Amino acid sequence: MGRKEPYALLSFDIGGLEEVPETLTFEYSVLFDENPEHRGFLLVEHNWATGTFANEGELSLVFRPEVRRLDYDLTTSGRLRGFLALVRLGADHMVLGVDHVFFLLALLLPSVLRREGRGWQPFDSLRPAVWNVVVIVTAFAAAHAVALSLAALGVLRLPEALVETMIAASTTLAAAHILFPIFRGRLWWIVFGLSLFHGLGFAGGLRELGALNDHALLAVLGFNLGVELGQLLVVAIVFPVLFLIRRLTLYRKVLLPVAAVGMILVSGVWVIERAF
Repeated sequence: MGRKEPYALLSFDIGGLEEVPETLTFEYSVLFDENPEHRGFLLVEHNWATGTFANEGELSLVFRPEVRRLDYDLTTSGRLRGFLALVRLGADHMVLGVDHVFFLLALLLPSVLRREGRGWQPFDSLRPAVWNVVVIVTAFAAAHAVALSLAALGVLRLPEALVETMIAASTTLAAAHILFPIFRGRLWWIVFGLSLFHGLGFAGGLRELGALNDHALLAVLGFNLGVELGQLLVVAIVFPVLFLIRRLTLYRKVLLPVAAVGMILVSGVWVIERAF
């Protein structure tokens, strides 16, 4: 989300109508067949009936490959519609953002295990594993909320190259923790610190979309809510599987270290690409 992506801004002036209709139907399908992650946005800048004037930041509709045709109600305010669109946008960017998902997976993979000596051993019960996940999820969520809020207020803004490099490096560190217990006793604080950069990356994307120009608070709340819902979806899918296979020697001795090395290699390439 934080990386700059090419986009086209097309303006349309619908004027000269004898009577303003109650709804307008829009259909958008540009690039969806070539790139399923592409999104189209509708921003209504001026609409007398809803009291919308000089709006350059509030999203009215979001088009996705599975939703290409949408109606826009001209008789009611689009503020709630824009808020819900940002919730969906935040969830999409969490679930579809490979670097964000890799970071979360690197944290979840050892969450069902405890470190003993140089190796990992399975938890005997569900409670300590759930507690590890609670720590990860709350640290992740708190960091996003702080970073997005500070960015929306203009208090915190770091160079994009630094933010994107640190997002990639966060996965490298989280995966290295699987091989070497570098987070031991400091899981919440380290996850929180690394997740701040993920939040700044999201904020940079929101700023580029112009979503922070108007109704910044609603934009931050909606997008952050979507990110956390996306995070919970990933956790809900991955954690039960990990808990079920935690006792397998194949998981602890083979799959876990192989996944760690793979993520270190991939994220290491990202670090080099983004830094240089």
